[in-house]
Amino acid sequence: MLVQALASYADTYLSEELKDAAWEKKPVPWMLEIATNGMFLSAVPRMISVTRGKKQIQVAQEMEVPRSPVSRVSGEHPLLSVDDIAYVLGVGSWTPAKAADREKAAKHHGAFVALINKAAAATGDAALQSCVRFYSNSTELERACEALKEAKPGSLVALSVGGVLVHRPAVQSYWRTHYESAFIERMEGSVGECLITGKTGVIAPTHEKIKGVSSLGGQAAGVALMSFDKVAFRSYGWEQNQNSPVAPDRALAYVLALNDLLRIDKGKRKDIAGVGFIFWLRQPASFNPFDVLFSPDTDTVKAMLELDPGVKLETLDPTRSTSRAFREMADVCACATGWRTRCRISSEI
Repeated sequence: MLVQALASYADTYLSEELKDAAWEKKPVPWMLEIATNGMFLSAVPRMISVTRGKKQIQVAQEMEVPRSPVSRVSGEHPLLSVDDIAYVLGVGSWTPAKAADREKAAKHHGAFVALINKAAAATGDAALQSCVRFYSNSTELERACEALKEAKPGSLVALSVGGVLVHRPAVQSYWRTHYESAFIERMEGSVGECLITGKTGVIAPTHEKIKGVSSLGGQAAGVALMSFDKVAFRSYGWEQNQNSPVAPDRALAYVLALNDLLRIDKGKRKDIAGVGFIFWLRQPASFNPFDVLFSPDTDTVKAMLELDPGVKLETLDPTRSTSRAFREMADVCACATGWRTRCRISSEI
């Protein structure tokens, strides 16, 4: 099963991210520097130059940010100290002109400020208290909005008081407790047999989004690999992902894996004619298995074949090595087109 293979990939390649589900890594293009007295100091870009193909482009640096314990499609669900610019600064040049969008941004911002105040009161953290002073001063908030007027809608912004807040122990401890409480509440009442582990227990009512498929026809906000959001899909009265039960930790694992594999910079994805192919090996290796399709050589083919202890190199026909290597090149080659993800396993030519 594809999701089982993806979960195994996460166990092997993303074990550190699985240890603490309250956090994830995301590109954060902006940092707001705030003084201890609550004054706005500067908006600091967090961009670096990278090579993509033959071009040099600017991309945002990654940062460990809070993971939302619930879906943020509707309602107000702020993240502590790092969030969408509409949450951090409210209505601004990045907000669409529609009244409904501006009202939504104002509500999101209000929830973000309320969380800052709540966390500051609970922890007594000096940096969080500086942020409370910042948000209570409309003049300083307006200065920050002006400094970020060129920011793109949806940009993530991190708060900093002599260092990003998200790295402070008090902030991390508070968010971890908040995440676990909200996560447990979300999981109540959903029990079933996990399709990945075969064990009966709590299952995730919904799964997180798969990102990085907008260039393949998917939505920029992400797509769902396993989703049942129409009445016609709810067999026997099952709601949401009770139709395809997966334990919360395994649901997170396969989503983490697919999002990691779809990242262009990881070198495990090839887009060909509007189709994205992802590939990997059970264990890390020193070569890229996809290279054998475009520039096969004896050493790479041999290294790939040696991954299978059952293969005896001395008995192989040299004229069939490359095609055999193609068959062995990866455990799974998945194709993601829009909201669909299909498993493709090559056969010997």
